[in-house]
Amino acid sequence: MSNEFKMLVDDGNTAFSDGDFNTAIQCYTRAAAVNPKDAALFVNRCNVYLHLHKWDKAVEDAGSAIALDQTYTKAWFRLGCALVGQENFQYAAVAFNKALTIEPGNKEAYEALQKMRIAQLFFPMCQNLKVTIMYINPDKRRGVFVKKNVLKNETMWKESPVVSLQSIRTKSKFVMCGYCLRSLITDDELVANFLHKDLVDTVHKFSNHIAYEWPQNKPVERVGCSSCSEEVYCSEECRSNAWKEYHSGLCVGRDPKHDHPVLKYRDYITKLPDVNMLSVYLEVVLKICAMIDCEIKDKKGFKAAAWDRFSYFQDRRDPLLPTQQLNEITELLKACFPDLELTSGLIWSKIGQLALNMQFIEPTAVNRTVNVPLPAGAFNDYKEQVDKFAQVPYKANKAGVADMDQGVIMTALAVTEKPVCVALYKLQSCVNHECAPSAVLENYETNEISVIATCDMELGAEICTSYIPMDLSLEERQDKLEWYGFKCACKRCSDELEEKEWQEKMARESKLNKQ
Repeated sequence: MSNEFKMLVDDGNTAFSDGDFNTAIQCYTRAAAVNPKDAALFVNRCNVYLHLHKWDKAVEDAGSAIALDQTYTKAWFRLGCALVGQENFQYAAVAFNKALTIEPGNKEAYEALQKMRIAQLFFPMCQNLKVTIMYINPDKRRGVFVKKNVLKNETMWKESPVVSLQSIRTKSKFVMCGYCLRSLITDDELVANFLHKDLVDTVHKFSNHIAYEWPQNKPVERVGCSSCSEEVYCSEECRSNAWKEYHSGLCVGRDPKHDHPVLKYRDYITKLPDVNMLSVYLEVVLKICAMIDCEIKDKKGFKAAAWDRFSYFQDRRDPLLPTQQLNEITELLKACFPDLELTSGLIWSKIGQLALNMQFIEPTAVNRTVNVPLPAGAFNDYKEQVDKFAQVPYKANKAGVADMDQGVIMTALAVTEKPVCVALYKLQSCVNHECAPSAVLENYETNEISVIATCDMELGAEICTSYIPMDLSLEERQDKLEWYGFKCACKRCSDELEEKEWQEKMARESKLNKQ
């Protein structure tokens, strides 16, 4: 090895370590002119191109190294990384497997293969987005990362769910589209469902007396299922989609028998203790089975392929209900869908996936207020009940109010109770947790969510949301996160723990000094 070649390689290595990639490329290129037979040199320059995301150049250098030494593990590994960058997953897998054939147990190649498989799985979904899915490690497994710079308040993606529903426990008070979860409840119904009947009558009479048009009901289109009285939809399109995708497998008709399999299943799960929202998970499992059953009948077979849409989701390892109950639930589901060949293991897996990934959503159209007028006397009579739902009652002047001897109190009634609505999102389920998140989830009129950045993020940054309310104490957050099977060690938790330990130390020292 000539002194000039060695000096150029050393300079290139130093420049790379310092992050001066352009200088590193220049040094390696000059070294290649001195000794074009050194495979390691091309592997090193390939690594620089990988850091610069110059995938074509990286592939070229990895190929040059392999041409010089076909047993060079690192060359095959770097070739696989470059091919992943080109989104050429098929040949990337060949390169990684070749590296593992040459050197079985190579940790770098094995982990890169796992990352590649995750990227390949989610590639169709992320192709036109600023984000991508990457494998992290065996504990965290995968996460969502920025592949182009993102600005604060930017909507990174919008996503419709794989499955969603409104729990049967809240359907009596909240009318929502059975397909997209759009609110269909009128102001009149909203108040009538949540206030005492006497107070509703008082509001109506007083409104008529002062010629106040309340409630200001907007026309709400409701399209019912043509075969049963259970489901309503916001449009004919939603009704048609629901029937095709799942409702034809759940519809019990207008005069169902009490032993209808779907009714027996629902009756069973509503009697279970509502611990950790288990009954809601079981409602979703029923809908998932109906979706699979409808897809199989529509495509006439391919049972394994029909379940593929749920292969993206990780699941909990621990059982959420006793074996006997699991077996009973499985038998009830088998009666509903005899063609699915359901097993308790499959049902256990679906419950575990839902427990770990299901998102509770609150369409904003449901969370609204209704302005109603009340005479001062009636307000005082029903103050406790009105206060339960009211947003800062305020007095209105008498201008425009005819023949009024008593004051008017306008009350902004806000419904504090929420419908239980849940959804399962493919891409959102890959987002990891941070107690000081870089993104938030928002949903507006329907079950579609928007993932919005809370700060500027540069290429390669991981996108994280908070799985729990952000205003909780350290102890409360750690307790709630146990459900997800990990102890949070994010920067916020680490800083608060360090502060807590310091304060405890100061308190101990202060106590000793006083003795």
